[in-house]
Amino acid sequence: MNRPLLQRLLASVSRPPAVKTLAVAVSGGCDSVALLLLLYHWSRMRGVNLCVFHVDHDLRHDSSADALWVKDLAERLNLNFFSRRPAPVSDTEFKKGSEAWARRFRYSAFADMMAESGAEAVATGHTANDQTETILMRLLRGCSWKGLCGIGSRVKLRFNGRELQMWRPLLRVSRATLIEFLESAGQDWREDFTNASDVYFRNRVRHRLLPMLEELQPGACRHFSELGDDARLLWAEISGRALRYIRKYSSGTGLKVYITPKCTLRREIVRLWLASIGTIERADRQMIIAIDDLWRQNAPGNTLVYRDFSILRTSDSIIFVRGQNKKYAKAKRNNVEMADPRSSRCSLSVGESVRFGGWLFALSEANSVPDIEEQLFAIPVEYSGHLSIRYRKPGDRFYPAGGRGGKKLARWLIDKKVPVSARDHIPLLVAGDRVLLVCGLGRSRYLVDNVGQSEYLWLRLKRSLEVTVAPES
Repeated sequence: MNRPLLQRLLASVSRPPAVKTLAVAVSGGCDSVALLLLLYHWSRMRGVNLCVFHVDHDLRHDSSADALWVKDLAERLNLNFFSRRPAPVSDTEFKKGSEAWARRFRYSAFADMMAESGAEAVATGHTANDQTETILMRLLRGCSWKGLCGIGSRVKLRFNGRELQMWRPLLRVSRATLIEFLESAGQDWREDFTNASDVYFRNRVRHRLLPMLEELQPGACRHFSELGDDARLLWAEISGRALRYIRKYSSGTGLKVYITPKCTLRREIVRLWLASIGTIERADRQMIIAIDDLWRQNAPGNTLVYRDFSILRTSDSIIFVRGQNKKYAKAKRNNVEMADPRSSRCSLSVGESVRFGGWLFALSEANSVPDIEEQLFAIPVEYSGHLSIRYRKPGDRFYPAGGRGGKKLARWLIDKKVPVSARDHIPLLVAGDRVLLVCGLGRSRYLVDNVGQSEYLWLRLKRSLEVTVAPES
């Protein structure tokens, strides 16, 4: 073993939680195996009891072999081993295959194994590469300061009524360094073949974008990781001030605005205020900027109208009103309309779940049985990487399944007797400019009819009532 490299890696470990028993989540991949070896040496110096957690998501034919391999490694290190595998029938919100389902099952498994083992925290093998991928993905999709923070090194979660303390000690260490460490120690690892597939958005960022960035600027991965550290400190300061302002100056659906903080703080106040009143699905950038302008202009009587709600400006407050407030609309002639909601758009990749327009979209590989509470659609795999969700725009055409031809989407909605007020607020699943699905109303002929005749993906669609105001950290 390369002792200088071991010492350097141990020095790079982030500040640990104060625990007596620590679990290491080991999948069998190079990152988690390297983490286990490092923490094995670290724990012996710190007097911390160590155990091994393994979660088998049962999504690959060889996943049980991974579990046996990790168990053997734990026994060779004389560490207690705990594992979980999903039941044949799951009552979780998402069925097997989606990223959301995998995350929920993994955290549920961690909570169960912590109770069984007595572990007080779980360490995971996230690296500087994972941090960079996360930040880049959020930048590409659009994010706030919180999104730039990336992955936190220490996070506390509530799951199934239990507190989960997560520790990610290797966020400052590159994957290449960990591979060098394993090779110097003569330690092998397991390879997950799905990591080589470019079907997943994260894998495309990993295999295509990151190598190009490293070629253009060596050390780019480290720089993005450091950016995440700086952004986290900045966001903590801004969000802390914003929360103190809201606690002092908000009341119900009203917010006092006779004080005018700096722009960055104002927008964070608006975002958190909208989240606190819990009356909208998602506070997007367009909405926050428009409300910030209403605050800054100091023009009592102005009304901001957006979809199914209004923001009213009084002499000292902004007030949220559900629906188009007729009293104010008649009395005030200087109402401000926000930009066309049809400009909103977000991408959808395999393994992801996205909330948009009151619907939850979950895209996964076709390896599971549908949930009766979900609408299930088979999508040709060639559309992967080109899928997005948006509202209608001029010129859209729709070719309904079972029809002989297509027509303008506007005409089709009229024929379906959809009210005028609702037509601009129906999410569409599109591949490029090709409309595949009109949510709640109909699918196109471009979706797969006979799944046995072609490769396909599962799209699970259901109504969403959850309030989402910012990307997860």
